[in-house]
Amino acid sequence: MSEYYETHVDVDGDGDWDKHTIEQQHDGSVESLAEMNCDGRTDFVGFDYDRDGLVDEAKYDTNYDGFFDEHWKDVDGDGYLDEVAADRNQDYQPDVYGQDHNENGLFEHLWLDNDYDGHFETHTSEEHPAPYARA
Repeated sequence: MSEYYETHVDVDGDGDWDKHTIEQQHDGSVESLAEMNCDGRTDFVGFDYDRDGLVDEAKYDTNYDGFFDEHWKDVDGDGYLDEVAADRNQDYQPDVYGQDHNENGLFEHLWLDNDYDGHFETHTSEEHPAPYARA
């Protein structure tokens, strides 16, 4: 990279910074890549579009099968990934959508497509533990 850039990522949510590599993109943005289970495949890609050291969006391979099954976004720009779309059955269609806008690790809104027909049939506005919590 031509300019100095530094960021930290906690991919697995255990409170410790995880080892990652940085790749600068042609548009000036930066990608942070982490390989978490020693199989040689990237399990996390964090996107920092404005090079401020905060991850704006991220993709996770949570079960290490080579398929990115979660896509997280920081919708208010504070560095906390507060919305998720997840594909639990690997059909390239989201079947979970959650929002944690108060950033407490609980989804205020959670939509589920439990029969994988492309329609969210379950919605709750109660606080539920974020099953895919990322901080």
